[in-house]
Amino acid sequence: VLFGDKFAGRIDAKADRKTGEFRIINEFWESDFEINGKFLSKYKNKLSDLAQFAGCKSVKMR
Repeated sequence: VLFGDKFAGRIDAKADRKTGEFRIINEFWESDFEINGKFLSKYKNKLSDLAQFAGCKSVKMR
């Protein structure tokens, strides 16, 4: 996960095309990265874009 020019973390995800769900199994954030409202808003939007790209209709967080 990149935010601006910073490496924020990694996600473990699976596209379940049978159910149409893009599942976020786990998230791993860098210790020096501060999660704030601006980041969360963009993160959720980009996860939705990624899910659509992977052929899924929704995002399911763990």
